[in-house]
Amino acid sequence: MLLPLSGMDASSPRLEARSRRRSNAVAGAFPVLTTCAPRLGALVWRRRVSEIRLPDTDGMEVLDFILTRYSPAAPIAEWLTPQNTAIPVLPALAGRVIEVASDPDVSLVQLANLIGKDQVLASRLLQLANSAYCAPMQEIATIPDAVVRVGADGVRNMVFTVCFSSRMYDPSIYGDHGSQLIEHGIGTAYLARMVAELVDEDEDEAFLYGLLHDIGKLLILKLAYDYKRRSGTTVPAEEVATALEQHHASFGGITLKRWGLPLTLEEPIRCHHDYRSANTAPRKAMVVYLANRLSHRYGFGCDPDAYNILGDAACREVGLDAAWLSENDGRAQGLFEVARQSLIGAPKR
Repeated sequence: MLLPLSGMDASSPRLEARSRRRSNAVAGAFPVLTTCAPRLGALVWRRRVSEIRLPDTDGMEVLDFILTRYSPAAPIAEWLTPQNTAIPVLPALAGRVIEVASDPDVSLVQLANLIGKDQVLASRLLQLANSAYCAPMQEIATIPDAVVRVGADGVRNMVFTVCFSSRMYDPSIYGDHGSQLIEHGIGTAYLARMVAELVDEDEDEAFLYGLLHDIGKLLILKLAYDYKRRSGTTVPAEEVATALEQHHASFGGITLKRWGLPLTLEEPIRCHHDYRSANTAPRKAMVVYLANRLSHRYGFGCDPDAYNILGDAACREVGLDAAWLSENDGRAQGLFEVARQSLIGAPKR
């Protein structure tokens, strides 16, 4: 895709009008750029070059390209350029386990053999298989039996959770945010399963986009850390807080792409604060939106809030009523504690 530029003055009203039209055209071609389009237009004309060539690919790659190749206008600050940081990667073995577990023709024996190569993954799997969440009739002592009990999708989700939590525990990078984001992600993941069951969406996929819905915050915090290490200048706390609030959803899409995760996770994560903006998977976006609301209701990794969730239009759309909420209020905290202990080895609170 080419965006030809003329030599007109950047302050020209005619230029500004053309910039807005060009921005709208780009946003129409790539929905993920909708919130960035006005800044993109200004950026394109400010550069005063003959042309900018964008990759002919999906919207997230274009957004990644723009953020890494060019310097957008405020509020995207210099330190918020992903090319200046190394996104933590999934361990090779974990990536292989996820790949195998995602294969519909997976051999559970092969999956068990892979898990057995990693002491941490094996230990977490046995803990999960023997937890109240899986409700085993008798103690499970072997990895093959644990794989059968949890299932391939459950193994995949367990590996994602262990990798996600291990990448965010470094206090020198993430400070207090790390442990809070881990607990919030785990709580939202289990709540997303519950909401998905209510609306007949894939529960295991819902677990994943619930777990990873705030993954963009990992990238933003890492960018702030790397900027300080590189320049010697600390990004002001209020600026980091603003970036976390305003940009974490779209930066989550960048992280997913760098990790090579399924594209089906991208839109629910990007739209988890505004499910109506989802174009291809609005129901999934609604699931994670509600799960996030519920997670804040219960204070999973955050302070509890008093938001009236039953008054939310999303509840009416999916049929989430007072009876369902009352039942969920009674079991959510217990499931959350089981998840904390079995998946990340957290002590009982």
